[in-house]
Amino acid sequence: MNQNRRLQKQRMLATVMGVLILILAFVVLFIQMGQEDGTGALAPAPTPDPTIRPVATATVGNTGDILIHSPILSNAKLSDGSYDFAPIFTYLAPYIKEVDYATINLELSMPGSNYQGYPTFRTPDDLVDVLLNAGFDMVTTANNHANDSGNTGMVRTTEVLKEKGLTYTGTRTTTDDKNYLVENINGINIGMVSYTHGTYLSDGRKSINGIPCTKESSKLINMFSYDRLNEFYTALETDLENMRNDGAESFVIYIHWGNEYEIDQNATQESMAQKLCDLGFDVIVGCHPHVVQPVTVLSSEVSGKSTLCVYSMGNAISNQRIEYMDDIKTGHTEDGTFITFTFTKYSDGSVVVTDAEVLPTWVHMYVTNGRKYHQIVPLDKSVSDWTESFNLTATNKGAANAQKSYDRTMAILKEGLEEWDALFFERQQQLDAKNAELTGQ
Repeated sequence: MNQNRRLQKQRMLATVMGVLILILAFVVLFIQMGQEDGTGALAPAPTPDPTIRPVATATVGNTGDILIHSPILSNAKLSDGSYDFAPIFTYLAPYIKEVDYATINLELSMPGSNYQGYPTFRTPDDLVDVLLNAGFDMVTTANNHANDSGNTGMVRTTEVLKEKGLTYTGTRTTTDDKNYLVENINGINIGMVSYTHGTYLSDGRKSINGIPCTKESSKLINMFSYDRLNEFYTALETDLENMRNDGAESFVIYIHWGNEYEIDQNATQESMAQKLCDLGFDVIVGCHPHVVQPVTVLSSEVSGKSTLCVYSMGNAISNQRIEYMDDIKTGHTEDGTFITFTFTKYSDGSVVVTDAEVLPTWVHMYVTNGRKYHQIVPLDKSVSDWTESFNLTATNKGAANAQKSYDRTMAILKEGLEEWDALFFERQQQLDAKNAELTGQ
Protein backbone atom coordinates (compact mmCIF):
# COMPACT_ATOMS: atom_id res chain seq x y z
CA MET A 1 0.00 0.00 0.00
CA ASN A 2 2.68 2.48 0.94
CA GLN A 3 4.47 1.81 -2.30
CA ASN A 4 1.25 2.31 -4.31
CA ARG A 5 0.56 5.58 -2.51
CA ARG A 6 4.07 6.77 -3.29
CA LEU A 7 3.55 5.92 -6.97
CA GLN A 8 0.20 7.73 -6.98
CA LYS A 9 1.74 10.78 -5.33
CA GLN A 10 4.62 10.77 -7.83
CA ARG A 11 2.18 10.53 -10.74
CA MET A 12 0.07 13.34 -9.27
CA LEU A 13 3.15 15.50 -8.71
CA ALA A 14 4.28 14.87 -12.27
CA THR A 15 0.85 15.86 -13.56
CA VAL A 16 0.80 19.05 -11.48
CA MET A 17 4.31 19.94 -12.64
CA GLY A 18 3.29 19.36 -16.24
CA VAL A 19 0.30 21.66 -15.86
CA LEU A 20 2.46 24.34 -14.20
CA ILE A 21 5.02 24.13 -17.01
CA LEU A 22 2.25 24.56 -19.61
CA ILE A 23 0.85 27.56 -17.72
CA LEU A 24 4.31 29.11 -17.45
CA ALA A 25 4.92 28.55 -21.16
CA PHE A 26 1.66 30.33 -22.03
CA VAL A 27 2.55 33.24 -19.71
CA VAL A 28 5.97 33.63 -21.33
CA LEU A 29 4.37 33.46 -24.76
CA PHE A 30 1.91 36.21 -23.89
CA ILE A 31 4.70 38.37 -22.43
CA GLN A 32 6.67 37.98 -25.64
CA MET A 33 3.61 38.91 -27.70
CA GLY A 34 2.89 42.05 -25.82
CA GLN A 35 3.22 44.00 -22.62
CA GLU A 36 0.86 45.09 -19.87
CA ASP A 37 -1.09 48.26 -20.54
CA GLY A 38 -2.50 50.60 -17.89
CA THR A 39 -5.31 48.23 -17.01
CA GLY A 40 -3.00 45.30 -16.38
CA ALA A 41 -4.16 43.48 -19.50
CA LEU A 42 -1.63 42.19 -22.00
CA ALA A 43 -1.34 44.54 -24.99
CA PRO A 44 -0.41 43.26 -28.48
CA ALA A 45 3.21 43.58 -29.64
CA PRO A 46 4.00 46.97 -31.22
CA THR A 47 3.56 47.11 -34.99
CA PRO A 48 6.92 47.22 -36.81
CA ASP A 49 7.85 50.65 -38.21
CA PRO A 50 7.13 50.45 -41.96
CA THR A 51 9.00 53.64 -42.83
CA ILE A 52 12.29 53.81 -44.70
CA ARG A 53 14.87 55.08 -42.21
CA PRO A 54 18.61 55.90 -42.32
CA VAL A 55 20.65 53.09 -40.78
CA ALA A 56 24.19 54.28 -41.67
CA THR A 57 26.03 57.28 -43.09
CA ALA A 58 29.54 57.67 -44.52
CA THR A 59 31.30 60.90 -45.42
CA VAL A 60 33.95 60.76 -48.16
CA GLY A 61 36.17 63.82 -48.61
CA ASN A 62 38.16 64.41 -51.79
CA THR A 63 40.75 66.92 -52.91
CA GLY A 64 42.74 67.48 -56.08
CA ASP A 65 46.22 67.20 -57.53
CA ILE A 66 49.49 66.92 -55.61
CA LEU A 67 52.18 68.47 -57.79
CA ILE A 68 55.55 68.54 -56.01
CA HIS A 69 57.29 71.10 -58.17
CA SER A 70 61.02 71.72 -57.77
CA PRO A 71 60.67 74.68 -55.33
CA ILE A 72 58.43 72.61 -53.06
CA LEU A 73 60.83 69.67 -53.27
CA SER A 74 64.01 71.63 -52.60
CA ASN A 75 62.57 73.60 -49.70
CA ALA A 76 61.27 70.41 -48.05
CA LYS A 77 64.73 68.83 -47.96
CA LEU A 78 66.33 68.71 -44.49
CA SER A 79 70.00 68.59 -43.53
CA ASP A 80 69.90 64.84 -42.92
CA GLY A 81 68.66 64.19 -46.46
CA SER A 82 65.04 63.46 -45.51
CA TYR A 83 62.09 65.57 -46.65
CA ASP A 84 59.53 67.39 -44.55
CA PHE A 85 56.27 67.93 -46.44
CA ALA A 86 54.14 68.13 -43.29
CA PRO A 87 53.62 71.95 -43.32
CA ILE A 88 51.65 71.60 -46.55
CA PHE A 89 48.71 70.08 -44.68
CA THR A 90 48.97 71.87 -41.32
CA TYR A 91 45.69 73.76 -41.68
CA LEU A 92 43.76 71.34 -43.89
CA ALA A 93 44.46 68.27 -41.73
CA PRO A 94 41.71 68.95 -39.15
CA TYR A 95 39.14 68.99 -41.96
CA ILE A 96 40.53 65.81 -43.48
CA LYS A 97 40.30 64.03 -40.15
CA GLU A 98 36.67 65.07 -39.67
CA VAL A 99 35.44 62.89 -42.53
CA ASP A 100 35.12 59.11 -42.45
CA TYR A 101 37.29 58.56 -45.52
CA ALA A 102 39.54 60.97 -47.43
CA THR A 103 41.18 60.83 -50.87
CA ILE A 104 43.71 62.86 -52.85
CA ASN A 105 45.17 62.57 -56.35
CA LEU A 106 48.83 61.48 -56.19
CA GLU A 107 50.13 63.02 -59.40
CA LEU A 108 53.70 61.76 -59.22
CA SER A 109 55.88 58.67 -58.96
CA MET A 110 58.16 57.46 -56.17
CA PRO A 111 61.22 55.87 -57.81
CA GLY A 112 63.39 55.90 -54.66
CA SER A 113 66.13 58.16 -56.10
CA ASN A 114 66.88 61.01 -58.52
CA TYR A 115 64.09 63.21 -57.21
CA GLN A 116 62.87 66.14 -59.27
CA GLY A 117 59.87 68.29 -60.09
CA TYR A 118 58.40 69.29 -63.43
CA PRO A 119 58.35 67.98 -66.14
CA THR A 120 58.60 64.51 -64.54
CA PHE A 121 57.56 64.35 -60.92
CA ARG A 122 59.82 61.99 -58.95
CA THR A 123 59.06 62.37 -55.25
CA PRO A 124 60.57 60.91 -52.04
CA ASP A 125 58.68 58.27 -50.04
CA ASP A 126 58.47 60.69 -47.08
CA LEU A 127 55.36 62.21 -48.67
CA VAL A 128 53.34 59.07 -47.95
CA ASP A 129 53.87 59.34 -44.18
CA VAL A 130 52.72 62.95 -44.31
CA LEU A 131 49.55 62.02 -46.19
CA LEU A 132 48.76 59.34 -43.63
CA ASN A 133 49.40 61.69 -40.72
CA ALA A 134 47.19 64.33 -42.34
CA GLY A 135 44.33 61.84 -42.36
CA PHE A 136 44.15 60.58 -45.94
CA ASP A 137 42.89 57.02 -46.43
CA MET A 138 43.34 56.58 -50.18
CA VAL A 139 45.21 58.10 -53.13
CA THR A 140 44.29 57.87 -56.79
CA THR A 141 47.29 56.93 -58.92
CA ALA A 142 45.88 56.88 -62.46
CA ASN A 143 47.00 60.20 -63.90
CA ASN A 144 49.26 61.57 -66.60
CA HIS A 145 52.34 61.52 -64.34
CA ALA A 146 51.99 57.91 -63.15
CA ASN A 147 54.61 56.78 -65.70
CA ASP A 148 57.13 59.56 -64.99
CA SER A 149 59.65 57.03 -63.67
CA GLY A 150 58.80 54.27 -66.13
CA ASN A 151 57.67 50.76 -65.32
CA THR A 152 59.96 50.42 -62.30
CA GLY A 153 58.74 53.67 -60.79
CA MET A 154 55.09 52.88 -61.39
CA VAL A 155 55.36 49.52 -59.67
CA ARG A 156 57.56 50.83 -56.87
CA THR A 157 55.04 53.57 -56.10
CA THR A 158 52.35 50.97 -55.44
CA GLU A 159 54.78 48.90 -53.38
CA VAL A 160 55.64 51.89 -51.17
CA LEU A 161 51.98 52.76 -50.70
CA LYS A 162 51.16 49.17 -49.83
CA GLU A 163 54.07 48.87 -47.39
CA LYS A 164 53.18 52.07 -45.58
CA GLY A 165 49.48 51.25 -45.44
CA LEU A 166 48.02 53.94 -47.71
CA THR A 167 45.29 52.50 -49.93
CA TYR A 168 45.41 53.34 -53.64
CA THR A 169 43.57 52.71 -56.87
CA GLY A 170 44.33 53.42 -60.52
CA THR A 171 47.55 51.44 -60.87
CA ARG A 172 48.51 47.96 -59.71
CA THR A 173 51.59 46.07 -58.58
CA THR A 174 50.65 42.93 -60.51
CA THR A 175 47.85 41.89 -62.84
CA ASP A 176 46.51 39.71 -60.02
CA ASP A 177 45.59 42.83 -58.06
CA LYS A 178 42.12 44.28 -58.56
CA ASN A 179 41.93 47.49 -60.60
CA TYR A 180 39.25 48.94 -58.30
CA LEU A 181 38.36 49.19 -54.62
CA VAL A 182 35.31 48.30 -52.59
CA GLU A 183 35.65 49.99 -49.23
CA ASN A 184 33.36 49.38 -46.28
CA ILE A 185 32.94 52.81 -44.72
CA ASN A 186 30.72 52.85 -41.64
CA GLY A 187 28.82 49.83 -42.89
CA ILE A 188 28.34 51.12 -46.45
CA ASN A 189 30.22 49.40 -49.28
CA ILE A 190 31.43 52.02 -51.75
CA GLY A 191 33.01 50.95 -55.04
CA MET A 192 35.77 53.24 -56.32
CA VAL A 193 37.75 53.18 -59.55
CA SER A 194 40.30 55.59 -61.06
CA TYR A 195 41.17 56.17 -64.74
CA THR A 196 43.42 58.55 -66.69
CA HIS A 197 43.51 59.67 -70.29
CA GLY A 198 46.35 58.45 -72.50
CA THR A 199 46.99 57.01 -75.95
CA TYR A 200 47.55 53.60 -77.49
CA LEU A 201 50.67 52.91 -79.53
CA SER A 202 50.56 50.92 -82.76
CA ASP A 203 51.79 47.79 -80.98
CA GLY A 204 49.00 47.99 -78.38
CA ARG A 205 51.08 49.46 -75.57
CA LYS A 206 49.79 52.41 -73.59
CA SER A 207 51.48 55.81 -73.56
CA ILE A 208 50.98 58.16 -70.61
CA ASN A 209 51.77 61.84 -71.18
CA GLY A 210 53.98 60.90 -74.14
CA ILE A 211 56.00 58.36 -72.15
CA PRO A 212 55.46 54.84 -73.54
CA CYS A 213 54.64 52.06 -71.10
CA THR A 214 56.17 48.63 -71.43
CA LYS A 215 53.95 45.69 -72.32
CA GLU A 216 53.97 44.79 -68.63
CA SER A 217 53.19 48.22 -67.22
CA SER A 218 50.47 48.76 -69.83
CA LYS A 219 48.49 46.14 -67.94
CA LEU A 220 49.00 47.89 -64.61
CA ILE A 221 47.35 51.27 -65.19
CA ASN A 222 43.69 52.14 -65.79
CA MET A 223 43.73 54.22 -68.97
CA PHE A 224 41.26 55.35 -71.61
CA SER A 225 41.86 56.94 -74.98
CA TYR A 226 39.60 59.70 -76.28
CA ASP A 227 39.51 58.05 -79.70
CA ARG A 228 38.51 54.65 -78.27
CA LEU A 229 35.84 55.58 -75.73
CA ASN A 230 33.59 52.62 -76.49
CA GLU A 231 36.37 50.33 -75.23
CA PHE A 232 36.55 52.45 -72.08
CA TYR A 233 32.82 52.15 -71.42
CA THR A 234 32.95 48.41 -71.95
CA ALA A 235 35.79 48.17 -69.43
CA LEU A 236 33.74 50.21 -66.95
CA GLU A 237 30.77 47.87 -67.35
CA THR A 238 33.07 45.05 -66.26
CA ASP A 239 34.42 47.13 -63.37
CA LEU A 240 30.90 47.90 -62.16
CA GLU A 241 29.88 44.26 -62.37
CA ASN A 242 32.98 43.19 -60.45
CA MET A 243 32.39 45.82 -57.78
CA ARG A 244 28.77 44.72 -57.40
CA ASN A 245 29.90 41.13 -57.04
CA ASP A 246 32.22 42.33 -54.27
CA GLY A 247 29.28 43.91 -52.47
CA ALA A 248 29.46 47.53 -53.64
CA GLU A 249 26.25 49.49 -52.98
CA SER A 250 27.28 52.84 -54.47
CA PHE A 251 29.87 53.81 -57.09
CA VAL A 252 32.44 56.60 -57.49
CA ILE A 253 34.76 57.16 -60.45
CA TYR A 254 37.87 59.32 -60.20
CA ILE A 255 38.80 60.46 -63.68
CA HIS A 256 41.80 62.38 -65.08
CA TRP A 257 40.43 64.30 -68.08
CA GLY A 258 39.77 67.67 -69.66
CA ASN A 259 41.93 70.57 -70.81
CA GLU A 260 44.57 72.09 -68.56
CA TYR A 261 43.96 75.64 -67.27
CA GLU A 262 40.40 75.92 -68.68
CA ILE A 263 37.86 76.87 -66.02
CA ASP A 264 34.99 75.39 -68.04
CA GLN A 265 34.57 71.73 -68.92
CA ASN A 266 34.75 70.82 -72.60
CA ALA A 267 32.11 69.07 -74.71
CA THR A 268 33.93 65.73 -74.46
CA GLN A 269 33.86 65.84 -70.68
CA GLU A 270 30.14 66.55 -70.78
CA SER A 271 29.34 63.64 -73.10
CA MET A 272 31.58 61.29 -71.12
CA ALA A 273 29.98 62.38 -67.84
CA GLN A 274 26.52 61.60 -69.23
CA LYS A 275 27.69 58.15 -70.29
CA LEU A 276 29.15 57.52 -66.81
CA CYS A 277 25.76 58.46 -65.38
CA ASP A 278 24.08 56.08 -67.81
CA LEU A 279 26.42 53.30 -66.68
CA GLY A 280 25.35 53.81 -63.06
CA PHE A 281 28.00 55.83 -61.26
CA ASP A 282 26.66 57.89 -58.37
CA VAL A 283 29.55 60.35 -58.18
CA ILE A 284 32.10 61.55 -60.77
CA VAL A 285 35.23 63.25 -59.43
CA GLY A 286 37.52 64.91 -61.97
CA CYS A 287 41.13 66.07 -61.94
CA HIS A 288 43.85 67.22 -64.39
CA PRO A 289 42.89 70.77 -65.51
CA HIS A 290 44.76 72.22 -62.45
CA VAL A 291 41.92 74.71 -61.99
CA VAL A 292 38.49 74.35 -60.43
CA GLN A 293 35.77 73.55 -62.94
CA PRO A 294 31.98 73.51 -62.39
CA VAL A 295 29.93 70.87 -60.61
CA THR A 296 26.56 69.66 -61.85
CA VAL A 297 23.81 67.03 -61.62
CA LEU A 298 23.26 64.54 -64.45
CA SER A 299 20.19 62.35 -64.83
CA SER A 300 19.79 59.13 -66.80
CA GLU A 301 16.75 57.26 -68.06
CA VAL A 302 19.10 54.34 -68.72
CA SER A 303 20.37 53.81 -65.18
CA GLY A 304 17.56 55.69 -63.46
CA LYS A 305 20.15 57.60 -61.48
CA SER A 306 20.97 61.22 -60.77
CA THR A 307 24.73 61.59 -60.64
CA LEU A 308 26.76 64.28 -58.91
CA CYS A 309 29.61 65.40 -61.15
CA VAL A 310 32.74 67.42 -60.29
CA TYR A 311 34.50 68.29 -63.54
CA SER A 312 37.71 69.32 -61.75
CA MET A 313 38.64 69.81 -58.10
CA GLY A 314 41.63 71.99 -59.00
CA ASN A 315 45.07 71.76 -57.43
CA ALA A 316 45.55 70.59 -53.88
CA ILE A 317 49.19 71.70 -53.80
CA SER A 318 51.51 73.04 -56.50
CA ASN A 319 53.90 75.86 -57.36
CA GLN A 320 51.66 77.07 -60.17
CA ARG A 321 51.68 80.63 -58.94
CA ILE A 322 49.96 83.41 -60.86
CA GLU A 323 53.33 85.08 -61.50
CA TYR A 324 54.82 81.94 -63.05
CA MET A 325 51.98 80.93 -65.36
CA ASP A 326 52.06 81.68 -69.07
CA ASP A 327 48.81 79.88 -69.99
CA ILE A 328 46.59 81.51 -67.39
CA LYS A 329 47.19 84.70 -65.42
CA THR A 330 44.05 84.76 -63.29
CA GLY A 331 45.23 82.91 -60.18
CA HIS A 332 42.94 79.92 -60.73
CA THR A 333 45.91 77.52 -60.56
CA GLU A 334 46.35 78.50 -56.89
CA ASP A 335 42.79 77.35 -56.11
CA GLY A 336 41.38 73.99 -55.10
CA THR A 337 38.54 72.31 -53.23
CA PHE A 338 37.95 69.73 -50.52
CA ILE A 339 34.61 68.18 -51.44
CA THR A 340 32.73 65.90 -49.05
CA PHE A 341 29.92 63.56 -50.10
CA THR A 342 27.58 61.97 -47.55
CA PHE A 343 26.37 58.50 -48.48
CA THR A 344 23.27 57.31 -46.59
CA LYS A 345 22.09 53.71 -46.31
CA TYR A 346 18.41 53.13 -45.58
CA SER A 347 16.46 50.34 -43.93
CA ASP A 348 15.27 49.11 -47.33
CA GLY A 349 18.91 48.52 -48.37
CA SER A 350 19.18 51.49 -50.74
CA VAL A 351 22.24 53.79 -50.67
CA VAL A 352 22.14 57.35 -52.03
CA VAL A 353 24.14 60.55 -51.72
CA THR A 354 22.15 62.81 -49.41
CA ASP A 355 24.49 65.76 -48.92
CA ALA A 356 27.70 67.36 -50.18
CA GLU A 357 29.87 70.14 -48.87
CA VAL A 358 32.52 72.16 -50.69
CA LEU A 359 35.42 73.75 -48.85
CA PRO A 360 37.41 76.02 -51.18
CA THR A 361 41.18 75.94 -50.65
CA TRP A 362 44.07 78.19 -51.62
CA VAL A 363 47.83 77.57 -51.75
CA HIS A 364 49.63 80.18 -49.67
CA MET A 365 53.33 80.60 -50.42
CA TYR A 366 55.59 82.48 -48.02
CA VAL A 367 59.16 82.58 -46.71
CA THR A 368 60.18 82.18 -43.06
CA ASN A 369 63.79 81.93 -41.85
CA GLY A 370 65.01 81.43 -45.37
CA ARG A 371 62.68 78.50 -46.09
CA LYS A 372 59.88 78.76 -48.61
CA TYR A 373 56.58 77.20 -47.54
CA HIS A 374 53.58 76.13 -49.60
CA GLN A 375 50.50 75.61 -47.42
CA ILE A 376 46.94 74.65 -48.23
CA VAL A 377 44.59 77.18 -46.65
CA PRO A 378 41.01 76.00 -45.98
CA LEU A 379 38.81 78.95 -46.90
CA ASP A 380 36.26 78.17 -44.22
CA LYS A 381 33.70 80.96 -43.81
CA SER A 382 32.86 79.71 -40.32
CA VAL A 383 36.36 80.80 -39.23
CA SER A 384 36.07 84.45 -38.26
CA ASP A 385 39.71 85.44 -38.76
CA TRP A 386 41.60 83.72 -41.57
CA THR A 387 44.59 85.99 -41.07
CA GLU A 388 45.47 84.79 -37.59
CA SER A 389 44.05 81.28 -37.89
CA PHE A 390 45.97 80.40 -41.06
CA ASN A 391 49.14 82.51 -40.72
CA LEU A 392 48.22 84.84 -43.56
CA THR A 393 50.28 87.59 -41.96
CA ALA A 394 53.33 85.85 -43.44
CA THR A 395 52.67 87.72 -46.71
CA ASN A 396 51.53 91.31 -47.20
CA LYS A 397 48.34 90.49 -49.05
CA GLY A 398 47.69 87.04 -47.65
CA ALA A 399 44.13 87.67 -46.47
CA ALA A 400 43.19 89.64 -49.58
CA ASN A 401 44.54 86.95 -51.91
CA ALA A 402 42.78 84.24 -49.94
CA GLN A 403 39.48 86.10 -50.34
CA LYS A 404 40.10 86.48 -54.08
CA SER A 405 40.66 82.75 -54.32
CA TYR A 406 37.42 82.07 -52.47
CA ASP A 407 35.50 84.41 -54.76
CA ARG A 408 36.99 82.82 -57.89
CA THR A 409 36.05 79.32 -56.80
CA MET A 410 32.54 80.13 -55.63
CA ALA A 411 31.81 82.01 -58.86
CA ILE A 412 32.58 78.79 -60.76
CA LEU A 413 30.68 76.48 -58.41
CA LYS A 414 27.65 78.56 -57.39
CA GLU A 415 25.19 77.39 -60.05
CA GLY A 416 26.14 73.71 -59.73
CA LEU A 417 25.94 73.79 -55.95
CA GLU A 418 22.39 75.04 -56.25
CA GLU A 419 21.65 72.04 -58.49
CA TRP A 420 23.10 69.74 -55.84
CA ASP A 421 20.98 71.31 -53.10
CA ALA A 422 17.86 70.98 -55.26
CA LEU A 423 18.63 67.27 -55.79
CA PHE A 424 19.06 66.62 -52.07
CA PHE A 425 15.82 68.48 -51.32
CA GLU A 426 13.99 66.46 -53.98
CA ARG A 427 15.34 63.18 -52.61
CA GLN A 428 14.16 64.06 -49.10
CA GLN A 429 10.73 65.03 -50.42
CA GLN A 430 10.44 61.72 -52.27
CA LEU A 431 11.41 59.84 -49.12
CA ASP A 432 8.88 61.77 -47.03
CA ALA A 433 6.15 61.05 -49.59
CA LYS A 434 7.03 57.35 -49.66
CA ASN A 435 6.96 57.11 -45.86
CA ALA A 436 3.61 58.89 -45.76
CA GLU A 437 2.27 56.29 -48.18
CA LEU A 438 3.68 53.45 -46.12
CA THR A 439 2.06 54.74 -42.93
CA GLY A 440 -1.25 55.57 -44.64
CA GLN A 441 -0.99 59.27 -43.87
